[in-house]
Amino acid sequence: MTSPSRHFATHEEMESYPFPFVCFACRKSFKRPYSDSPRPCPDCSGDAIALARRFRAPRKNAVRPWRVVAYLVEHGFFYQPVHNELGEVIRYPTTMTAASQFVRQYRAQAI
Repeated sequence: MTSPSRHFATHEEMESYPFPFVCFACRKSFKRPYSDSPRPCPDCSGDAIALARRFRAPRKNAVRPWRVVAYLVEHGFFYQPVHNELGEVIRYPTTMTAASQFVRQYRAQAI
């Protein structure tokens, strides 16, 4: 029988997976191996922040959705799985109104 810890990636395995990094100044997402520290943005050399693998970036010219992403990250939601009271994984919000409510409702699950 496989141990429960085997269902989680080791640090070495995480470093080999490409993770999305986002630069809010450029509104750009790019994939790199995971790192706890920010990586430089290939365009502006500013800090790019790692998000969970499930993150899908908005279009570069879609300013409002990028503001929602930045708001969620500022409040500790890095697109990690968030569960409702039934244990179901819920979708991340796409509007600022929904994001504000999401942060209030699920703040205990923020990182």
